[in-house]
Amino acid sequence: MRLSAKASSLLLGTGLLVVVFGTLGAGVASADIIFNNLGPSDSYDTTTGHTISGPGTGSFASVGEPFIPASTLTLSDLSLPLGISSGTNSVVVDLTNDASDLPGTTLEMWTISGLAGGVGSVQTVTDAKDLTLSSGQRYWVTVANGGNNTNATWFNAFGDPTGSFAVDTGSGFGPTRGILPGLKVEGASAVSVPEPPALALIGSIVPGVLWLARSRRRLAAASRTRG
Repeated sequence: MRLSAKASSLLLGTGLLVVVFGTLGAGVASADIIFNNLGPSDSYDTTTGHTISGPGTGSFASVGEPFIPASTLTLSDLSLPLGISSGTNSVVVDLTNDASDLPGTTLEMWTISGLAGGVGSVQTVTDAKDLTLSSGQRYWVTVANGGNNTNATWFNAFGDPTGSFAVDTGSGFGPTRGILPGLKVEGASAVSVPEPPALALIGSIVPGVLWLARSRRRLAAASRTRG
């Protein structure tokens, strides 16, 4: 089937625009697991964990767990299996940088209230600062009491893996080793946004496409007239 000059011009112009916009839209955000020691469906060891308690309980304790991103990503959220035993029903979760292999300066903080008793549940907090986590850099997630008499639990990871983490019993964080608490950290790759040169490219192509379409129509009209 032979296309008319007008139709072929339209197809050519559409094809050029598809190529341009397809190239500009190639960068799409995608979810990535930065760190995860939870099991299928975010399962964890519901029988034991690390105590998170305030000084009013007579046994102050905060816990920190490290992770190292394999690539540079924007933080999306953190998920932790937490439960309450008694006292003020809240805990404070911090994301910190690293200071000599221990939790350092707080980058973002969340307060979680209304924890479930018994075997607890997975609590998820969402990033509100568009934090960038750099590849190869160690970060820490810490959990502390939300009240003077808080007595809570940060439950152990699925399968009870062992490793290095940090504990603060009232005099600052110190290193320790044992069964790790459960933690999942999720991030997203950056969204590609057209920059000024790309937008200028669109501005230069569109007029050219329109000119080409008009030129082909004029040539076709002149050919019919000569015929």
